[in-house]
Amino acid sequence: MEFKKILILQTAFLGDLVLTTPVISGLRRRYPDAVIELMTTPQGARLFTHDPRLNGIVIYDKRGSARGIRGWLKVLREVRDRGYDLAVVPHRSIRSALIPLLGGIPFRIGFDRSAGWFLHSIAIPYAEREHEVTRNLRLVAPLAPELEPIRPELFIPDEDRGWARRYLDKGGIDANQPFITVAPGSIWQTKRWTSEGYAELIARLIMKYPTVLIGGKEDWSLAAEIIASVMHMVENGSRLLNAVGISTPLQSAAIIARSRIIITNDSAPLHMGVAVGTPVCAIFGPTTPRFGFYPLGNGDRVVEIELPCRPCGIHGGRRCPEGHFRCMRDIRADEVYEVVRTILKEGTGSAG
Repeated sequence: MEFKKILILQTAFLGDLVLTTPVISGLRRRYPDAVIELMTTPQGARLFTHDPRLNGIVIYDKRGSARGIRGWLKVLREVRDRGYDLAVVPHRSIRSALIPLLGGIPFRIGFDRSAGWFLHSIAIPYAEREHEVTRNLRLVAPLAPELEPIRPELFIPDEDRGWARRYLDKGGIDANQPFITVAPGSIWQTKRWTSEGYAELIARLIMKYPTVLIGGKEDWSLAAEIIASVMHMVENGSRLLNAVGISTPLQSAAIIARSRIIITNDSAPLHMGVAVGTPVCAIFGPTTPRFGFYPLGNGDRVVEIELPCRPCGIHGGRRCPEGHFRCMRDIRADEVYEVVRTILKEGTGSAG
């Protein structure tokens, strides 16, 4: 099957977008001369500002300017006007299935677990126990059955690498100095390891390595709480830098790429670490790796404890349904610290 203009539709969270990048690579390999565009959210678009695999980005601001019937009709009109002949839809909402259908795209591939699976031309079985990267690449299999495995990849422009370099230099971390990145936040509150755990861990880490906190503006209060706790535990708090809320997604990726290791929850920085080749220590609570969102690197590690109530949902939630939150509270800082030490001993990390 030959196609000249392709739309990939993924309007989920940043981590899901990173895990969609192998689909972009696979389609570009199969159709080197095709126009390939990505429909995503305004925040998601910021991950792909300099991606050479894409010919364009279509922004779907589903919680902003595209809300309501007028916004919806405008999106459909734009899709129709662009004249795509293929849509590949990793996102599983009914809205994501309707857009290519009503936008006049004649051939559409999505998952059979999509709310609008019956609207796709081909509905690919969603294999629960596979990694999300493998699942997503199955969407390309009908078009390129000989396609080899592809890892997530982000393209960080020089200007964002330069921003990270200047930020780190200003904080006293030079180009040759190893440091650790910590991303304590998550959109889902129960996916966050405790602030006490992160503070105790960081207080130990900064005795040897400068440490950088990253996250979005929504993580400001969490970062402030962690920093305040760390300052009560150590004398030299200057070795802890706070980039939370001041960096774009690609600038955060540039910081991760320079660091020896990224310590994070089951959230977007986990997949960003994989995409830039930095070892990952991932802390899982209400979710489990068997959902298919674990880090893919050979030296990556997951910290978790087994409980009969785990998992309680694929996304976690706002609060623990059992009321005890043991899946995170029972993970000790010294346990995570030992896992981090193991990762650091096994590899030198990424030099960025």
